[in-house]
Amino acid sequence: MAENVKTSRNRISSSNLFLMEMIVSLLIFSVASAACVSIFMQSHKMSKRAALLNYAADRASSTSELIRSCSTIGEIADALFQEYPLAAIFTYGEKAEPGVPPLFEPFELSASIWFDEAGANCGEELAAFSMSVTLSRDDALISGRIVCEAVSDDESEPDVYCRIPVSHYAGGAP
Repeated sequence: MAENVKTSRNRISSSNLFLMEMIVSLLIFSVASAACVSIFMQSHKMSKRAALLNYAADRASSTSELIRSCSTIGEIADALFQEYPLAAIFTYGEKAEPGVPPLFEPFELSASIWFDEAGANCGEELAAFSMSVTLSRDDALISGRIVCEAVSDDESEPDVYCRIPVSHYAGGAP
């Protein structure tokens, strides 16, 4: 009878030990899982940002080539309207009209163009990043810059994805 009591105590203590072992294993597994989820979330954010950087650099490069293919600021404004129909483009502070010949040849251009997360042209309210184009003409040289930056809701300084200086000889005086 005493032997039965000892074996039942050994069974209870071994069951307790097994239960404690399982609890510790589950605790370690849950901590490791939480760390992995955190790492995967950071990886996803980095991948998303890298894709936006790629889109921004691609759009800035193609816009630079578009600008270099034109010989006047007016032609550049029309080309930008055709390429990015949702852009806000201003020359001398007045909005340029696509397809309408200007009454004067503008010497300055400012454009804001917005893109969604997939890199498609969109309105300002859906934008993930924006591209601003500023150009001026001095005699036969058109020069300026293209800046792509993140669109953020808060007042903090936005992330600048790329800056491309643009200049080219556009021929004779306007």
